[in-house]
Amino acid sequence: DGLAAQAAAFRARADLAVARLATAEKPTQFLLQALQERDAHAARLRARLHAAEKSAAGAVADAEGLATHNARLEAEVHKLVQHRAELQHLKHHVARLRAQPPPPPRPPLGPRNDPSPLAAARAPPKP
Repeated sequence: DGLAAQAAAFRARADLAVARLATAEKPTQFLLQALQERDAHAARLRARLHAAEKSAAGAVADAEGLATHNARLEAEVHKLVQHRAELQHLKHHVARLRAQPPPPPRPPLGPRNDPSPLAAARAPPKP
C-alpha cells in the first residue's frame, strides 16, 4: 500500500507539473506568435516606406524638372514682353511719322544746287 500511495502521489505531482508546463507554454506561444505577426507587419511597413521613398524621390526629380522648365518659360515670356514693348515703341514712331506732313520736295540737283565740292569746282564763278 505504501508503494501504491507513493506512486499515486508521484503521478499526481507529474500531472500537476504537466498541467503547469502546458499553462506556461501558452503565454510563450502567444508571445512568439505576436512577435512573428509584429515582424511581418514591420516588414510590410518597411516595404511601404521604401515604395514611398522611391515615389518621393521621383516626385522631387519631377519637381526639379518642372522648376527648370518654368524658369525657361519665364525667361521666354520676359523676352516676349520686351519685344512687345519694342514693337509698341516702333509702332508709335511709325504712326507719328505718318501723321507728319510730307517734307517739301527737293529742288533738282544741278551745278547750282549740288552741295558736293566737285559740283562747286565745275560751276562757273559767280559774278
